[in-house]
Amino acid sequence: MLFDFCEIAPEYGCDPILVGFTVGEKETTPFIEEARKRKIKVLSVRHRFRYDPAPIVQFSSLLREHKPDIIETHGHKANFIVFILRKFVDKPWIAYVHGWTDEDWKIRVYNRLDKFLLKFPDRVVAVSKELASKLYPLEIQERKIKIIYNAVYEKGMPEGSPPLEVRKEFNVPEGDKLLGVIGRLSPEKGQIYFLQAFSKVIEIFPQVTALIVGEGPDEKKLKEYCALKKLTSRVIFTGYQKDITSIYKSLDLVVLPSLSEGMPIVALEGMLFEKLVIGTKVGGMPEVIMDRKTGILVPPEDPASLARAILELLTDESKGITLTENARKFVLENFSLEQRVKSIVELYREILD
Repeated sequence: MLFDFCEIAPEYGCDPILVGFTVGEKETTPFIEEARKRKIKVLSVRHRFRYDPAPIVQFSSLLREHKPDIIETHGHKANFIVFILRKFVDKPWIAYVHGWTDEDWKIRVYNRLDKFLLKFPDRVVAVSKELASKLYPLEIQERKIKIIYNAVYEKGMPEGSPPLEVRKEFNVPEGDKLLGVIGRLSPEKGQIYFLQAFSKVIEIFPQVTALIVGEGPDEKKLKEYCALKKLTSRVIFTGYQKDITSIYKSLDLVVLPSLSEGMPIVALEGMLFEKLVIGTKVGGMPEVIMDRKTGILVPPEDPASLARAILELLTDESKGITLTENARKFVLENFSLEQRVKSIVELYREILD
């Protein structure tokens, strides 16, 4: 989405420059390579070890050389660097908040640091109303908080492969309904609750296969659960998939069993591709999935409710058609990239006046 913004921002009078972090001796990253591939101007700062202060000096040098009108940050690392340089750089600062997770003590420490740092930008952009509500108790001035939704850009997505090719690649049995859970394999994404629900689903509706798309620290635990419950033949771990368009096209149903979400891009993309979507009532999910109108919402950490919702959509095709048509229309009307860019440009003008 950031790359899509940078590609069309010049049409609105903006000339964005991206800055990415490299680690150790690496001179590039997938982020930097994707920016270069799209011909977006991108610079880098390098840190040799975890708490290396060198990126602060490097970023200061980049600011002096390129003289941006506005500085934007995404995440605690970038926020910390700009906070340190704040007294020496008299430029408006906009910080974006995409949400926080708490899978271990280190992440929780970083989150606390991030929440402290968010008091200092000139504006703080939350990607959902629910996320904005978490900013108000942090002693951030209310006038500084802006809500700008994430967006999807249909034109920016590759065409992808035909659904049958994806099903052949992963040996999905012919005639099976195909479910997809897409995202980082970590506790806050709730894949374990999907697997618990899925074990109930196949007892009643056996002609179904699930793709678990992504990588992460929970992969081993999730695979062990599948082996224990004899789900291995029906649950396919695809790993990271660069061609996510092809995955979406092959699916019948997208499931987001998350325990927390800022603004669920996977839900937006699934709805854009006219796929049935089930999500949990967490974070910004209810702002995207209108229950029984554009998808189905279920309580988090509730495999039984999730299983019932999956079975309902697998067995009632007429209901599915109505939901997918409504969902695509809703996304195009409320979460377009053009709307997001206009909102950001409006914020730029406000902060520069």
